[in-house]
Amino acid sequence: SVKEAIEQGSMPKALMELLGRKRPPEINDVQAAATEVQKQDPALAALAELVPSLEQLTDSLKSEIQSGKVSVNMEPRGLVVSLKEAAFFPPAGDSIEQEAYPIIGKIAESALKLPNKILLEGHTDSTPINNGRFRSNWDLSAARAIAMLNVLAERFEVARERMSVSGYADNVPVSDNETVEGRKKNRRVDVVFLNQFGVKSQPGRK
Repeated sequence: SVKEAIEQGSMPKALMELLGRKRPPEINDVQAAATEVQKQDPALAALAELVPSLEQLTDSLKSEIQSGKVSVNMEPRGLVVSLKEAAFFPPAGDSIEQEAYPIIGKIAESALKLPNKILLEGHTDSTPINNGRFRSNWDLSAARAIAMLNVLAERFEVARERMSVSGYADNVPVSDNETVEGRKKNRRVDVVFLNQFGVKSQPGRK
């Protein structure tokens, strides 16, 4: 519904569409409507918070999305930019390909404009790994998340204190691990711009 709203027109219209029937009919101003919805439905307001970034990233990463290198989605916890392994990492490795830096730069551009905390999640498929460097998919998924954090911090100056990393191995698949295409989709690093509810789920956050 967020994507449809954005495609229909301007950002104010998209926000209004997102707020939908939650908006009191007498309120026409976008900001006033958002404030009212914040009181009535904080979860919906948390989604609206990152809609402008969703629009910006969907536009700037249009060619990468079309080629299957990246996907951009809104989830209850925040905005998720999913980076597919084939475009960013060598097989079974954690060194980021130089060709991927311009794509990461587009994501960093949004990161520098936002105050949100950022969670970097590493994911693998279910194929066992033990190549001398990585004992398991747990090691590989965590190493890739850390590698992405280091590039964002060192090359694009995203503050380290805003970021955290998680490695999930093959435990959060987005597709079927029984097929080649499914395993390809599961090998990824997700960059998650956390909204207020996503931040509350993090350790040490009240």
